[in-house]
Amino acid sequence: MSTITQPRHEWLPRVALAATLAAVLAGCGGGGSEGGGGGYGGGQPTQEPEGTADPGATTVLVEDASGASLLTDADGRTLYVSEQEQGESLCTSAECTAVWIPLTVPEGETPTGPSELTGTLDTLPVQDGLEQVTLDDRPLYTFAFDTSGGETSGEGVTDTFDGVTFTWHAATADGSQVEPGTTDDGGSGY
Repeated sequence: MSTITQPRHEWLPRVALAATLAAVLAGCGGGGSEGGGGGYGGGQPTQEPEGTADPGATTVLVEDASGASLLTDADGRTLYVSEQEQGESLCTSAECTAVWIPLTVPEGETPTGPSELTGTLDTLPVQDGLEQVTLDDRPLYTFAFDTSGGETSGEGVTDTFDGVTFTWHAATADGSQVEPGTTDDGGSGY
């Protein structure tokens, strides 16, 4: 069971729904992909998991939004790190990866980023021929409730999955922090 706390509680029912959906999908099994086991993240059978970077494309981008130089995936979605993870991924359950979607590349691929990125990109092995992209040994994720580029509604979120309490922060090019729940147009998060 997971718990999530943040000052704004209007989104809590959506997180509970996502966690429940992930648990149901994980229990449904493989139907739909040859060879059994589905793609990484929620047990959904896919050819390419949602958080997988396109081979040959720049893996991590920098976008000026929310008063900071945010790190984003190729689709412009904000990337996050947790305070609790260093050198390993602790967010591995279907419930956790349904909310915090790992940024992955195919096994053996080197992640790339722009010159203004001050940290070091690397990978950690996950499963099914994929590796999770890391920044200075911290695994990178997108947040399921950021619906457009520049949103940082996951900033400062604290949640618990499989007995681990996580505190999440939007990753930035220079390590600075952003204001929680902002978007590129100044609106609120979710």
